[in-house]
Amino acid sequence: MQPRRSDSGFTLLEVMIAMSILVVGATSILGIFVAAVSFHTQRVEENRKTDIYNWAKDHAQLHFESFDPSTVKQGEKPFPKAILADFTDIATALKSLDPMIREGAKKFPGFKYEVRFEENPFAVQGSSVVADIRVFRLSGQLDTELVSKEFLTRRGTPVHEFFKSPTLEKRDADRGRPAGGSGRRG
Repeated sequence: MQPRRSDSGFTLLEVMIAMSILVVGATSILGIFVAAVSFHTQRVEENRKTDIYNWAKDHAQLHFESFDPSTVKQGEKPFPKAILADFTDIATALKSLDPMIREGAKKFPGFKYEVRFEENPFAVQGSSVVADIRVFRLSGQLDTELVSKEFLTRRGTPVHEFFKSPTLEKRDADRGRPAGGSGRRG
């Protein structure tokens, strides 16, 4: 009689169970990787939108500071004309006379932004404006991404010129001083 050989292998059922556990684990891990990549892509896009928004805000600030109100014709509004920066057509943007548009075309291809200036009703005329900033991303069709209003003031503007106050204007007029004066005499 021959001695019985011990079975040291796996049965088909054991192999099938191990494979199903492996597939479930791999699918779960793959789902986590897909979610992580999607989250990363969204964060990168949000950072790009924030970067171009800050670029547009800086462009608006420079545009406002270089604006000379004395060049305004009779009947025109006393603040700068709108800025339209289109980086979806890089070749055209690189030919722009505005250095901010030329540089922005290199940094932010596929984006557009508009900056429209409005009067700041709370400030002394000419010392501050409201910049309506709109950032767009071209993705098949033009989608509005960021819309915000920013108060821009000229650098070096004295604080008393930022805001109008009818009460202070009346007080200063009664005292024979220009509006917003500090009340001290030098």
